[in-house]
Amino acid sequence: YGGARVSCLFFVAFIVLGLFLLMNLILASVCSRFRAHAEAAALEAAEATRASFAAAFRELDFSADGCVEAREFGRLLRRVQQPVFSLFDGHVHPALNTALPCAVLQRMMDAFDASHG
Repeated sequence: YGGARVSCLFFVAFIVLGLFLLMNLILASVCSRFRAHAEAAALEAAEATRASFAAAFRELDFSADGCVEAREFGRLLRRVQQPVFSLFDGHVHPALNTALPCAVLQRMMDAFDASHG
């Protein structure tokens, strides 16, 4: 009966150690797949962001010369003068209103035209 105890302890230790190693292998495989999937998703998101910025720049580049001039930027600001509404409370926030920056930009452009024109 003494040999059966040793065999029982060996069997329990073997099962516990085997399950521990097997779970580590499975967990490592799952983590590796998740990391690869997350990296692929991040690359895809970065490419989509780059494509979005490129499309937005093409929309802003009215003269198609590769740059956005100050006058064109001022026209853009005048087109989006409506205040921005909060998605949470529905109130207009003055800090997000583009009318003030547009007016400031227009004064700067007028002063520039007066000094160089």
